[in-house]
Amino acid sequence: MASDDLEARKTTLEDQIDSLGSWMLGFTWPVAVGLFIEFYAIFNLVWTRDWNSFIDRIGLLLVTGGVSGELLIEHKTHRAERRLRGINVEIERESDLALKAADERMLALDARIAEAKQNLALAEQHSSEANAKAESFRLEIAKAGESSAQANARAAEAQRMAEAERLERIRLEAIVAPRSISIIDQRAIAASLLRFAGSRVNLASYSLDGEGAVLGQQVIAILQAARIEVDNRIATMMPMGGFAFGIHVNGTRDDLVMTLRDALSRIGHLAVAPENTPISGGGGPIMQAGPVSRIPVNAAILIGIKPVPVITAR
Repeated sequence: MASDDLEARKTTLEDQIDSLGSWMLGFTWPVAVGLFIEFYAIFNLVWTRDWNSFIDRIGLLLVTGGVSGELLIEHKTHRAERRLRGINVEIERESDLALKAADERMLALDARIAEAKQNLALAEQHSSEANAKAESFRLEIAKAGESSAQANARAAEAQRMAEAERLERIRLEAIVAPRSISIIDQRAIAASLLRFAGSRVNLASYSLDGEGAVLGQQVIAILQAARIEVDNRIATMMPMGGFAFGIHVNGTRDDLVMTLRDALSRIGHLAVAPENTPISGGGGPIMQAGPVSRIPVNAAILIGIKPVPVITAR
């Protein structure tokens, strides 16, 4: 990724500047020694009178060499610092672009959630209307004296409509509700993972996904209850190009990966992505905030965006 290359170049330049600082100190010593020799020659002491002219030349050479070295090191340091400032500007620009892209995607998700809430309000309105129709049917039956069979049929139809509206409202509520794992299911998942105690798992979520961060805390509690070490990377992922949806589990230990995927899907009732599904929704690079752990992990879990139902083209 471009960001990794910039960070590597930045580190190289910082190391180069530190090294040039050491060289600057090294060239300062000849200057100091040369000045000392120069002052000694000025005093023209008797016991070195025959050597004072030679000593003076040596001091002059040391001062000249030291100052020349300092000028060269200062020039190299200035060039390195100028390149470092340029790299810092590029890193800041990439970060701004990544944050802007993430903000735009969050706005799009907010719009979809607002639409779902609007549909929920319409469903509640339809449910109220259906209940009103059911009551109206019962009044009409009482007033008109319809036969029992006809009245029961109309009441059943009204009840069916009310039940259909209720089920639709429940379905919409499930769409907008945040994902969560019940305490009972958390204990069951932890029990199924006890045989992997001592393993290490990386868990990450997107930087602006509050719902995913809350779910990630529940998964971390489950892993810790199973005595599995966790590399907590919640709210550190900054994708460019798209989000991954659902829970993604990958890693080097196949039995652990399969057990995690099965437990989160079957017991936790979460949408788990199929094996080897790409974690970048748009195929773009992913930036990570904060320090990256160098300790190897046996499995990695990404808490992606909560999936929502969409229509498909026929």
